[in-house]
Amino acid sequence: EGRLDRDRLANYFKLHAEAAEAGDRLAQRLASKAHARVLTKALNKRVKEKHGAD
Repeated sequence: EGRLDRDRLANYFKLHAEAAEAGDRLAQRLASKAHARVLTKALNKRVKEKHGAD
């Protein structure tokens, strides 16, 4: 018949929004980790330059 119950459709949209939010949080977390990796690499390079490689 091609009809959906109103509650079922509302639940679909709610789940869709939750999935999008979860994806955004994951992207933020991955970007944060990548940024931390860059900073750590730069710090380690600076320490080696200043104190010499062991």
